[in-house]
This record gives sequence, C-alpha cells and structure tokens, in this order.
Amino acid sequence: ALDLTINESDNTSFNATSCVSYNWNGITYTASGNYTRVFENAAGCDSTVTLNLTINQPSSAQVSATACSSYTWNGQTYTNSGVYSFLTTNAAGCDSTVTLTLTINTPSVVATSITANPGFSITTGASVTLTVNGGSLGTGAVWKWYRGTCGGTFVGTGSSITVSPTSTTTYFVRAEGLCNTTACISRTVTVTQPCGPQTLVSNAPNNTTCYGTAVTLTVGGTLQSGGSWKWYRNACGGFCVGSGSSLVVMPTSTTTYFVRSEGGSCGTTSCMSITIIVNNVPNRPAYITGLTSGLCNRTGVTYCTPAVSGATSYQWSVPTGATIVSGQGTTCITVNFSGSLGSNNICGYSAICVRAVNSCGLSQARCVNLYTAPTGFATLNGLSFVTQGTTTTYSVSNVSGATSYNWNVPTGWTILSGQGTTSISVLIGANSGTVSVTPSNACSAGTRVSRYVTVCRPGFRVAEIGETEISDAVIYPNPANESFTIESGDALPSFVEVMDISGKVVFNGTGIRQVNTQQLTTGIYLVRIYFNDEIQTKRLEILH
Repeated sequence: ALDLTINESDNTSFNATSCVSYNWNGITYTASGNYTRVFENAAGCDSTVTLNLTINQPSSAQVSATACSSYTWNGQTYTNSGVYSFLTTNAAGCDSTVTLTLTINTPSVVATSITANPGFSITTGASVTLTVNGGSLGTGAVWKWYRGTCGGTFVGTGSSITVSPTSTTTYFVRAEGLCNTTACISRTVTVTQPCGPQTLVSNAPNNTTCYGTAVTLTVGGTLQSGGSWKWYRNACGGFCVGSGSSLVVMPTSTTTYFVRSEGGSCGTTSCMSITIIVNNVPNRPAYITGLTSGLCNRTGVTYCTPAVSGATSYQWSVPTGATIVSGQGTTCITVNFSGSLGSNNICGYSAICVRAVNSCGLSQARCVNLYTAPTGFATLNGLSFVTQGTTTTYSVSNVSGATSYNWNVPTGWTILSGQGTTSISVLIGANSGTVSVTPSNACSAGTRVSRYVTVCRPGFRVAEIGETEISDAVIYPNPANESFTIESGDALPSFVEVMDISGKVVFNGTGIRQVNTQQLTTGIYLVRIYFNDEIQTKRLEILH
C-alpha cells in the first residue's frame, strides 16, 4: 500500500499505477479509473481528493521454434524437443511468462561403405543389388543413389537398390533430409561380356520368309581369341551348316538354327537358337461353285471357292462382259453379266478364275468355263420304234439357262402341241428319222439332243439278246477301250444307239460302223444296231 500524505487543500488529485490491484485508505481497487474521496481538512472543511489509477495485468506468450541438433533461448541451450517456460516482467512492470514449443531435428550421418550382391563384377545382362552400410538417416532423410557423379543421374532411393548396368558404372549414395545432405560414398560395378552368343537375329521380318528366299542370320557376343562361331541345324551340335558371325540360309520349310562359340579360352559354350518360319505360295483353290451356263443378262450371281490354307486373300477375275460387284479379296464374289462374254485375260477364254494370295505370291488359277447359252446334255425321252398314224409324246429334261425348247421331227410328222416347252405331242408320219430338240435363251442356243426313231411296218420285229442275229453283225473289240467297230457285211446300219444298264442313251449316230468310247466310263452297255427291217441288240463291255 502507498503511504499517502494529504496536504490540506480544498481540492487535490494524484496518479497511481499498480499491478493487479491498488489499496487506498483501506479500499482495494482492481480496475483502472478515477476515484474521488472527501476528507475533512484541518480547518474542518471538506477537502476532495481524486485518485487517477492505472491497473496493469501480468502477461503470457507462446512461441515455437525448430532447429537442427540444438537451440539457444534466453541464454540457455536446448538439445531435445519439448515445451519450455521463461519468467520475466513486461513493459508495465508486471510478471510475464513466455512458453516455447521446441522441435529439435536430427542431422544425417554419412554412410561408411557400400556392399554388392553377388559382387561388384557382373556379366552383361546380369543384375546386382547395392546396399548402404553405416551412417544414419536424420529427420525426414532418405538414401538417394546416383550414377556417374555425386548428385548426377538419379537411379533410386532406399538402403538397397538393384541395377543392371550394360557397361562398367560407378554408383554414388548420400543421405538427403531436413537438416542436411551428407557427402557421397561410391563404388564401381565392373561389367564384362560372358562367353558365347548373346544376341541372334535375322533379316527376315518377324523371322518369317517365303520359300526360295535367302535369309541372313547374325550372332553377337564374346568370342575369345582362338574361338569361332559354329552354326547347326535342328539341334545344338547337330548338323553343322556353317561358321562365322553371319550365315546365309535358304530353308525350304520352317527350320530352327543354333549357334555357339567353340575353341579359345571360352571352350564350347551353350547354344542360342532362332526359328525361321517358311511360308509357301498358297495351293491352287480346289474348285469354284456357282452357275456356269445360261448366264444371259443375269445379275447377282454368286461364286465361291473353299478357303485355302495359308491364304490371306483371293484374287478373282472375270471375262469381258461380266462385272464383279462385291466380294473381291474374299472367298465369295457377286457378278453381273451382260448378253455376251469375251475372254478372261488369265486363261484366254470365257471363264471365271480365282487365285489364292499371301505375302509370298499368288497360286495357280482355278478357272471354270462360263456360257451365256444353255449348256448341258439333256436326256431325250420317248419311243425309238413307232407306228405310222399313232400319237406319242417326246420330252426332255430341263437345261440350265434355257427359256425355250425348239423341236424338230421327221418329214411327214406333225407336232400337235408343246413346241417351245420341254414336252411335245406328235402324230407319227410314214418316214423314219430324227427327233431333236435345241434349248435356247435370249442370247443363243444350246446343244441339240436327238434320237433316231424308226417307223415300223406291219409285222416288224426287234431282235433282242439271245435270239438269232444276222450272222455277219459283229462288235469288236469286245471289251472295247477307245472305240469299237460294227462288222455287218454289206448291210450298213441305218442308226446306232449305245445305252447304259439303266436304259439311258449315252450315244447315237446315223450310218456309222465305228463308235468312239473314250468319253464313256468302264462298265456294261447295250448296243442297238438298226437295219431297214430289223434291230439287233448286242452286249458290250468297256474297259479303260
């Protein structure tokens, strides 16, 4: 408390400053302000005293600091992280407390050595694991590895790294953290070439070639003095096919080649191999399916060929007068035709052709003839022996591409109905002769088919097998190969028919003695020989 002496005065004031509180004549004040008291002076009069009071307060503060290893504060050095306090007075003279939150970081210590597993000397293509030893990592620090120079080309982090240098290389490691970056330590990894082949390549794309094409094989690796490269086929150490760092081969099929070093300080090494795949020009397509006749002005006709092994595409060609509208390059195409067909420049005649294609070339062409006219031999059905004045029917099977059928009958016969169709009804006249029919369409006519018909007189007889025949009617040779001859003396056959065992007529001719059989298959046939008043039937065997 302040001992105050009040001089007598009617009015007076004074100033006071204190920390926390102030006591004035028994009263404690805790806040700043102006306080007035009335006292009786010596004269017995009131006297007013005013106190101008300032109350100051104690203070506190918080500070933070980060340092490496140690930190000095208010004359004291701290080496550990923690919270520390310091007592003092503030500017107002009151107590003041300052609190320090301190973080002490640790610096890194340089490593002492590097070890290598399996060692500091390796062969090309091998790997080595480098490990740092000794030293220590400080706060936030990592081991960083470089090659070439300290801090040069960065290659990794951590206490160990695995590397695969292709040549002798020096590696460096150091600690890098918040407090410091240490000096580097280094070791050199020596790379040596192993004995024997290390690379084996060919000049063929993807090691694939075509039949008859030369391929160059090249080996790379270490060849010690006195040694040589040796090449083998199909097995390491098998059939020797050459020596030297390069070898030119021309395999006819897919083949594996081997190479190794022999002799010198390396001795005989292990082999390295390479397989050369050989592709051939594709085989000729087996066949072409699709309409081949009656193509007059047809559109949208499809032709296909079966897939050929090894082919990557298909090359189609058509004659002039035909157009490929879709499918070129595939196994099936669609073709439009006009009213006439020229030649195909692949084969020189009117045909559609296809060739299989791959990277080695084109196959032989498969072609099939094309016709705008109807084609094919129809079967003519009807009687071969008829009686004058009677009515009978003749018919023909449908012919591909035909739109009409033109019939011709012997002189004196009458076509009652069916002209232009596949069947006619006729009235038999007096004359024997040929019944024929020609299929046709808008472009042209097809192949005419015919049958010789004999008009019988009353009492006419047909001699069958087993009955008495004209003694001078002989077929030879029998069995026949390329042809047979009819020997009948002075009697010239008026008509000859050859039928297979089903009764189908496979040949007919007028006024002939010799028949060509090359177009007939091996088997048993019946030969009908027509004379003026008789027909003889012979058995014929054909052998090819």
